[in-house]
Amino acid sequence: MGFFSPTRWRNLKGNHAHEISLNPTYFLSKNLIEIFQTLVHEQCHLWQFEHGQPSRFGYHNQEWARKMKSVGLIPSDTGQPNGNVVGQKMADYPEKNGIFMSACLELIDTGYLINWIDRQPAKKLDEGFIARTYIATTSEEFLYTPLSKIFTNFEYQIKPKKSKVKYHCIQCGMNVWGKSGLNIQCIDCKVILLYCISD
Repeated sequence: MGFFSPTRWRNLKGNHAHEISLNPTYFLSKNLIEIFQTLVHEQCHLWQFEHGQPSRFGYHNQEWARKMKSVGLIPSDTGQPNGNVVGQKMADYPEKNGIFMSACLELIDTGYLINWIDRQPAKKLDEGFIARTYIATTSEEFLYTPLSKIFTNFEYQIKPKKSKVKYHCIQCGMNVWGKSGLNIQCIDCKVILLYCISD
């Protein structure tokens, strides 16, 4: 789902920058907690590269495992309790009531939502992708909801073009009507308005 690449970027002055990349192909089949786990997992690799002693490429050593635990993610080769905490291929799971989980819940409580997904599923649609507001009863439920339920109607629905269509801001709920194919943004929320197939 992601990777850390040390000193991947270089500018004209010879300065280097690292890269953490998340693979958007997996986003719709995952939930927010898994995406956040991937990001923090790779951030721990970055920390180790800058401040610790990384092992050979792809190997997760004890130092990395300790860093993961310190931020509330428990390394496990199975992704479940009692798995090996070091190895070539490692997964992880959140510590209950740990720092990671608390930070995720706080982020969700502020209204955070991933606004970008892979454009490949959207290519099948007539006018881009559709978003519907998904209402969860708790922040934790929202964290564990697959993005495919948050970004619903990806089942390649195509309806006849209308002279005016509805665009929706998923942050503040503002709606705008205009001709189809517009590329418009909510200035207050700084997000692209999403085209809705039906009201």
